Amino acid sequence: MSATRTGVSALESQKKLLIAACELNRARLLQEWQAMAGDVRTLADRARLYGILASHMRPLVTGLATLASGKSATAPAKASWFHQVNRVVSAFWPVFRSHGADSEKQSLSRRFRERSSSQPDK
Repeated sequence: MSATRTGVSALESQKKLLIAACELNRARLLQEWQAMAGDVRTLADRARLYGILASHMRPLVTGLATLASGKSATAPAKASWFHQVNRVVSAFWPVFRSHGADSEKQSLSRRFRERSSSQPDK
């Protein structure tokens, strides 16, 4: 009879307990959802990274496999050593050429400055 004196019935107290438990479950579910969303973002970032790495590694692996097998798609079945060296040099020539062109431009400009400074003005 104490419940009737305080004005709270057993059903009302049970309802409040259920609402409190529901709020706790909702908060716990929100935390789990946020953790799962973070894991999915991490997984997506890793997948994106591996995709980028794979796209950059594919030409390298293809070139190495071609060199290791001694065959090429355009070369005859039995290529001479000269053709193999030519293929390797032609694959890396643009890299060497770009570095060489930069240093050549710098050395030419340096030589021009030295000549112009060493010649007396007339």
